[in-house]
Amino acid sequence: MKRFVRTEITTTCMIKKQSKVIDRDKK
Repeated sequence: MKRFVRTEITTTCMIKKQSKVIDRDKK
């Protein structure tokens, strides 16, 4: 369970970073 939660948190962090990059590209 702990491992699963950890991976989920990392994926969310990666997705947030990607969306930030996408926002920069749009601007």
